[in-house]
Amino acid sequence: MGLPRKSIFILGFLAAAFIASVVLFYNYAEELRIHVLQPIIETYFIGRYYLDFVPQLILWMIPLLSVAVIMSRRFVRWSRQDRSSPPRRTPTPAPGEGELARLSRRIQRAHYSRFARVRLSRTLVEIGARLIAGKEGSSLGRARRQLAEGYWQNVEAVHHFLTPRRHYTARQSGHDFEGSLRETVEHLEEFDKHV
Repeated sequence: MGLPRKSIFILGFLAAAFIASVVLFYNYAEELRIHVLQPIIETYFIGRYYLDFVPQLILWMIPLLSVAVIMSRRFVRWSRQDRSSPPRRTPTPAPGEGELARLSRRIQRAHYSRFARVRLSRTLVEIGARLIAGKEGSSLGRARRQLAEGYWQNVEAVHHFLTPRRHYTARQSGHDFEGSLRETVEHLEEFDKHV
């Protein structure tokens, strides 16, 4: 099993940088010492010399005061916006608007992503619970409990797919997943017709 192309590129870059730094230090050691290393060391000692005169309390207060100034400016800006702009009415979306698009994307991703399979099965669990609640005239929480207790035990694939404790994972092959998904969606559609 070979290294990925990205890892080979990073290793090559690090090796080239190491070789270049060795050649640079070997050929231009005196120039680097005079023009780079000495100014850095002098700056460090000058900074330390002046920081010794400043009390520690002031040093610790600088970051705290800067955070307080930033937060107060944001609070003032937020309160002005809150008073100046009237509350906007957001249009209520039509029932299910965007839900089908999200479901379609999850189905596409479920072919190769374990996380998408789990999210897809959870989405179908919610749809199934809503359908049960609509048919039985019960609350959504009660419908979820009924689903967990085996509301559709007679259809094994649907029961396994929609039991919240047994969400689908990548342990099953894509073919098994697609077959159970198809059977579950057909069952929910059929159930929806009789609600």
